[in-house]
Amino acid sequence: MTQKNVKSRPLNVKVDKTKNEEMISRFYIPDSPFVVITTKDGSFGTLGKYRLTHEYKSKEQCIYEVQKITWNRIIQVISLINEILK
Repeated sequence: MTQKNVKSRPLNVKVDKTKNEEMISRFYIPDSPFVVITTKDGSFGTLGKYRLTHEYKSKEQCIYEVQKITWNRIIQVISLINEILK
């Protein structure tokens, strides 16, 4: 029987679990494949694991930008779908 190295901490030490954690919020845009991720710094649009937009200060502005159907957005989506299907 082998003994594993186990790191232990003294009983009087408290672990601060709030450090290195960031709260995020996901908003799934209805009738679309897009999700808006919001952090304390701002919001950005995604398609799956791929980021579509830069960071906006408000979630509403990001939702508006993601829902705009422009040639740039169409090219982004087609390129990402092509990448996913490879």
